Amino acid sequence: MKCYNHPEKDSVGSCNGCNKGLCKECASIFNVPLCKPCYIVDRASTIRGVYGVFAFTLFYAGLGLLAAISLGSSTRGGSIVIYIMWPILSGLSYLSWRFISRTISMLASKSVGWIVDIKTYVLYLFCKLLLSIFISIGAGPLELIFLIRKWRVAKGEITAIQPA
Repeated sequence: MKCYNHPEKDSVGSCNGCNKGLCKECASIFNVPLCKPCYIVDRASTIRGVYGVFAFTLFYAGLGLLAAISLGSSTRGGSIVIYIMWPILSGLSYLSWRFISRTISMLASKSVGWIVDIKTYVLYLFCKLLLSIFISIGAGPLELIFLIRKWRVAKGEITAIQPA
């Protein structure tokens, strides 16, 4: 098989996206052996995923704002702190949930079947919810920084690479 980009060279691998042949030079451009069109599609998919997380974060912040408004109306006006903090904590709690999920998946990737029954799973979800609320002030901004960095890298790589 010959290289997709360099027909005069023999391929040493293939694109993980479309199985086109890649020479040594083309296979080592990216961390994963991908041709340029597949790499652009992969980066665009990453950007769409980050937009989805931002949308869910805003959705949960909106739910927090609705909760603050209903709580404020039941307490005769409420405090401005309630109207500001509930949406922020709601959005950050969602980001913290993602942070915990990623951390647990890294730690438990080798163990299979560690959640044995429905009671254990419900307890796990409850503890994860409480933990995400308690660490939302620290882990939420970290997850947000991670997502912004991921978005910027993917966006920059797409503009830097021209399809072949």
